[in-house]
Amino acid sequence: MTVMGDPQSSFSPETLELRMRPLLFLATKILSTTFAFAAFAQAPAAPPHNVVLFVADGLRFRMVDDRTAPTMAAVAREG
Repeated sequence: MTVMGDPQSSFSPETLELRMRPLLFLATKILSTTFAFAAFAQAPAAPPHNVVLFVADGLRFRMVDDRTAPTMAAVAREG
């Protein structure tokens, strides 16, 4: 005979796993959040990256080269 709360009660491994699952999930979330905040607090602030997207509507094919638009040609070549 098993009595609830009795240390000798028989719990199957599946029952124990089901009872521990929420606790393990909560502990994992707390640890991951703590490590994320610690890493964020120690990371140096990087300067923002600005991107300019230029769309020349009506620009004919092969009109951008090193002579007519050297900067745009460099971006097209180098990425």
